[in-house]
Amino acid sequence: MRAQQAPPAVLFHQAHSVYFNTLAEAGLLGLIAGGLFIGAIAAAQMQRLADDRSGTRHFAALSLAVLVAFLVHSGVDTLTFDKGNVLIMAVLVASGFAAETEARRGRRTLRAALPGALALAVLGFGVYGIWRDGPAHDAIAATATNDGAAAVSGWEAAVEREPGSAAVWQQLGLAQARLAAADGSPLADAVASFEQAYRLDPHWPANALNLGALTEAEGDLSTASDWFEQAVRLAPRVAFYRILLGRALEAQGLSPEAEAAYAVGLELQPSFATATFWQETPSRRAALRRWSESAADDPGPTWALAPHSGVSDPYLM
Repeated sequence: MRAQQAPPAVLFHQAHSVYFNTLAEAGLLGLIAGGLFIGAIAAAQMQRLADDRSGTRHFAALSLAVLVAFLVHSGVDTLTFDKGNVLIMAVLVASGFAAETEARRGRRTLRAALPGALALAVLGFGVYGIWRDGPAHDAIAATATNDGAAAVSGWEAAVEREPGSAAVWQQLGLAQARLAAADGSPLADAVASFEQAYRLDPHWPANALNLGALTEAEGDLSTASDWFEQAVRLAPRVAFYRILLGRALEAQGLSPEAEAAYAVGLELQPSFATATFWQETPSRRAALRRWSESAADDPGPTWALAPHSGVSDPYLM
């Protein structure tokens, strides 16, 4: 983990779909409410296209075209880091209602106020989002140029602006760990950042895994084992987590527990069996032998492709 850096690209911690992201963050009721809101706007503009006496049909057509483009694009992307499109969409849609209001001034005051209020709210949230995400973009740019100190400073500024984001704290921890690996400084700051990320999102196994890797690097094998066990509980079918747990247990002399963790890791990911890792210690050789014997009792396609299994040719013929 210490060799990793914050990814030199935009950090996405939302689904790449407005629909799935809204469903995840606001639930089914939120998704339905958003759909009804968009549908009400579209219905009003379509009604205007069918029967318009104010000469503003072109504004209705513009609003509908913008909505269609927005809905199509929303299926494959998130707007979290693309506030400009949201602002443009809001202004153009609001212009349709504003044109109607101007033509029928005095009769639909409430309808005139609502789109304007919506546009102002969207503008305000957009400006806030740009301000909030600015340090993160700077940190990513610094990481891309291998400027570890600037990356850490950028993520520190990012967590000040968004202290409730587990993803931002995680990126700060990664940047701090990488800087510590480069200059030989202690990993305490990185550990503290990942602990905060874990507190904010205790169901994200990567935070527990990284805490295990950091405490293992500091020599605290008992704590590292606890964190790896937590990562395994959160993601029980990830073979790599089992193997890291086994390595930490083995380093403490807990060979039976380590062999059990190794064996489960091999069951989850049989392709790992060809790695030289399994020949380095008696516990690993025992785990490999234990897994090989159980796999030989019920050979499957994955086992058949393992080197020296003795059954590869029949399975491949």
